Amino acid sequence: MWACDVLITDFSTLLTECFAMDKPIIFCTTPWSLKCNYIESVKKILSVCYVSHCVEDTIHYIEMIKTGNDYKKSKRKSIIKELFGDKIQDIPKDIVDKIYKVL
Repeated sequence: MWACDVLITDFSTLLTECFAMDKPIIFCTTPWSLKCNYIESVKKILSVCYVSHCVEDTIHYIEMIKTGNDYKKSKRKSIIKELFGDKIQDIPKDIVDKIYKVL
């Protein structure tokens, strides 16, 4: 997932992981997802996803992001900082360091 440029998904655990890595997300709605009452943190994440209701929407967002027009990037960064703090980029290194200490 580190190498992906964009995630196209419905609701899945990958949504949060990719979001935390500051990747653009195209969220494909489903009848179930439209009826869900999401917790506040998920609502914030979804607010900075590109919401696709059909294949044409998805294609439009892919083309837009390919040309560098990720107009939700600034707001996404702000919500990442709000939800995960300033040091999110250090988390993988911290985990590895702790594992080495145990070994």
